[in-house]
Amino acid sequence: SQDVDVELEDEEPFVDSGNPDDGKNPPETETKPESVFNVRSLSLAAVILLVLVGFLAWQLTEKSNKLQAATKKAEEAQVVSERKYRLLADNTLDVIWTMNMDLTFTYVNPAIEKIFGYSVDEWIGSRLSDHAKPEAFERMWRIIEGEVGKSPERQGVLFESELLHKDGSVIHVEIHGKVFFDKDGKPEQLQGTTHDISERIRAGRALRKANEELELEIAQRKEAED
Repeated sequence: SQDVDVELEDEEPFVDSGNPDDGKNPPETETKPESVFNVRSLSLAAVILLVLVGFLAWQLTEKSNKLQAATKKAEEAQVVSERKYRLLADNTLDVIWTMNMDLTFTYVNPAIEKIFGYSVDEWIGSRLSDHAKPEAFERMWRIIEGEVGKSPERQGVLFESELLHKDGSVIHVEIHGKVFFDKDGKPEQLQGTTHDISERIRAGRALRKANEELELEIAQRKEAED
């Protein structure tokens, strides 16, 4: 029994330190409520930002699609308009033309061949002075100069003149021309139509001749009666 008592005395007394790991592992860090709130706030802000970015991207896509559709529609309308204009220009009896300010033709419709005997390719690139006698060209040039010095809002000018057929014969024409100006108000080109009035001129001359002959006949009858 004495041996047992000695062994009990040699055991170290139990001391409760309050730490089961006996200081070997660091204590767990306590998460503060403020830190949890900040993390959740950042997550919510990121979600809102993603939603806004997605919405803006959707809006941009919608606007882009609408713009593309409108552009395509405008292009199709322009093609239809050009086809209608081309159909009208190719089948009208009047000559439709454009000239630059050097009075060089830059466009003419197929009616040119029927009236003046030139093909479209022969006429484009030629100058107005190539198709008129000097005195007729001088009159037309003065009219053009007068139009250039007037307001861009004018509706153009209508006048009669004479142009030359490919065979050299004179063609009486009625010209409706207009000067077009650029955004700075400078004359850019001339556009217009040329109508063959040869039949009207011949009819007018025939009528005047008939009237003169009738007046002469009446005068001769009066003399005979006297």
